[in-house]
Amino acid sequence: MLYNHSMANQPSNPAADDLDPAMVESLRHKTPLEKLAMVDAMWRSARNQILLVLRAQHPDWTEARIQHEASDRISQGAVRAALTLRRQTDADHGIACSGTMPFTMSCMRSPTVQSGMSNSRTPS
Repeated sequence: MLYNHSMANQPSNPAADDLDPAMVESLRHKTPLEKLAMVDAMWRSARNQILLVLRAQHPDWTEARIQHEASDRISQGAVRAALTLRRQTDADHGIACSGTMPFTMSCMRSPTVQSGMSNSRTPS
């Protein structure tokens, strides 16, 4: 799309400029549920592709590690950040955890923590 001075005061949306008008028209006629189903299918496809690549690149990894890495990649690091936050919160409450992934972690309350202290989360 070429720029001209009459566009100076209009908000720019480069992504919208690249859309095919036929696709835009097609999406306009879809219900919110149909659009959500499309997004879900694209997300599942992307995750499956990541899983295939990880299995091929790391045949020595366990399935749990592959699933965790796929989650971390598709969430752009949010899974890793949540795990780090969980470990810090657990440490702050005297809970010692071992393991590298949320579903392989084992946690136990440190014996040095007073039994009268409440913990809002049960160790998993």
